[in-house]
Amino acid sequence: MDNSAWYPKIWILYPSNQNPISVNYGDYFKAAAEFQIIVNSIGSSAFPRIGSQANLSSKQAQDFYSKLRKWYHCLPDSLSITNVVLPWQLSLHMHYFNLINWLMEPFTVPETTYTGGEATGASSFQAVEETVPEALVINAKISLETVFRLYYMRHGFEIFDPLMLQFHSFVGFMALKELSDGREKPPGLVKALQSTLALATLGLRDQGKNSYLGDTIFRILRDMAASKHALPANEIIAMSKEDEDTKAEIAEHINSQFPINVVSIADDPEPHRVESLISQYKEIELDNESDRSEMGCSPRDC
Repeated sequence: MDNSAWYPKIWILYPSNQNPISVNYGDYFKAAAEFQIIVNSIGSSAFPRIGSQANLSSKQAQDFYSKLRKWYHCLPDSLSITNVVLPWQLSLHMHYFNLINWLMEPFTVPETTYTGGEATGASSFQAVEETVPEALVINAKISLETVFRLYYMRHGFEIFDPLMLQFHSFVGFMALKELSDGREKPPGLVKALQSTLALATLGLRDQGKNSYLGDTIFRILRDMAASKHALPANEIIAMSKEDEDTKAEIAEHINSQFPINVVSIADDPEPHRVESLISQYKEIELDNESDRSEMGCSPRDC
């Protein structure tokens, strides 16, 4: 690494180890800085002015993808996907796969979808080339979910990480979309998608213990999953131990333009902003309370 003296050396000692180990922070700092330069270039092209949005051309997307791919393949050994173990290392990989999906999704054909590790539709990997948008998007989604599960297995989701809100939201809504698209699926695939949805939803619940935004996204995803019967009723009930004081605080304090369930850089973020979804959520709540009143019971009793 050039100018290694610029980067601090950080060592950690695990209880089971006798000697401290280096976290190779210099490798991470350099790689993250280079990645953010590319992210900034994509953002400047897609959002040239405040409040404006431009559609990237296919050539622009391919050029950005080439830069991202070169960056990814030049990662040092300490950041290789086969070696990463620490939270910020895993998050860097998830951010990469998430960005590939956003970048290439607008250029996929509508008939091609991700179904928990399988490709269906027009392309179906008939030409398995890395530059085919459908293949790139499907591989990015599979890779993101894989690293997402690795993160959970190694570290859990209890520790608050604002960046993880994006990954929980993306993975959760992606699984919900596949479960509720009306297509017939093998039981094994349904079970796998439900497992992914439940993991992302519970992760949002854990993150919500430290953030109103996380709690709000958790409630939106949970209630959408319930309304579309995407999860077994017993799992929804287990997630639904409502705290009325917390609900009141969320309604009072949440004021967020954060967009959720956005799958591509070409999507209009306005309908997906938390404030817009909260308005829809409140309407659902009113409808539910009306239904309960007709049944002759209070919201707490039904």
